[in-house]
Amino acid sequence: MFLAPALVRSNLVGTIAFLILVSCAAAAEPSSALPHATIAIHDRTVLNTARATLADVADIQADEETIARLKRIQVCDLPDLVPVSISPKLIIALATKAAAPSQIRVTGSGTVARRARIWTADELAAAAGATVAGTGVSWKSVRVSGEITAPASANLHLVAEGIDVNGVGDQPFKVRAMDGDREVGRSLVVLAIERRGSILVATRDLRRGEVVGVSDLNREMRVIDRSNRTAIDLEPANFVGRVVRRDIAAGTAVAADLLVQPPVVKSGASVNGVWTGKGFSIDVSVVALADARGGDRLTVRRVSDGAILHAVAQANGSVTIVR
Repeated sequence: MFLAPALVRSNLVGTIAFLILVSCAAAAEPSSALPHATIAIHDRTVLNTARATLADVADIQADEETIARLKRIQVCDLPDLVPVSISPKLIIALATKAAAPSQIRVTGSGTVARRARIWTADELAAAAGATVAGTGVSWKSVRVSGEITAPASANLHLVAEGIDVNGVGDQPFKVRAMDGDREVGRSLVVLAIERRGSILVATRDLRRGEVVGVSDLNREMRVIDRSNRTAIDLEPANFVGRVVRRDIAAGTAVAADLLVQPPVVKSGASVNGVWTGKGFSIDVSVVALADARGGDRLTVRRVSDGAILHAVAQANGSVTIVR
């Protein structure tokens, strides 16, 4: 069939116009293949919190409403320092469960982990040392069993406990890392502790049986050790008139138990004995057979017949006969 050139040109122009209209219409309508949200997973995320959200582990591109809904999605818990893998499959499953847009593009993969808090040996020793700090006290670290590593938390703190709060020399301490009320790690710390204090000392040689005079004792500031720790902060005036139990060299620390009250009853002395009964008391003359301080038990001999009796010395110098 022969077509006129004018007709051919007319048909061609119409066809081209139709194709252009179709193309423009297609461009004007949004493609259903385009995603409503794009999520790019971070390679590695480290957090101070015990739970990771989608906003923590990925970048989200979408409209504001969609971003607000997606970023709150809980991705995983981080109870310890073990990293958790984050995959596109996991994110899509969580987003679907959270009624996110049906068309989501997820790229990349990565891990999320809890940030570690590490206490060094110096920090642990300082925590132990803080429990013994005070006037005249110094310390140095001798040994630390190891550093403590725990998941980071706003509630982390150290608690140090010593066996002897007034100890000197090498002293052990248990140092625990606590997350609130829960222990998350511990270490053993040994400190060498030096204390200085006021020590009661003899100003001259004191012999056993001597009565302590006003000038026989004094106080000196010294390093406290196991030999003098029972002589700390004793007042010299409180021991005047007491009796020395054993020889004490000049300059030696004097513990309270080395200076005893003088006897109120002396061996061989005649004293008054009181024998009490139900509703009555009888005075008897007795002879003490030993020295005794107030409250001490001793034996006495009754003058009238020589009978040996048991008694308790009284502060006034008498004795009470006991059965």
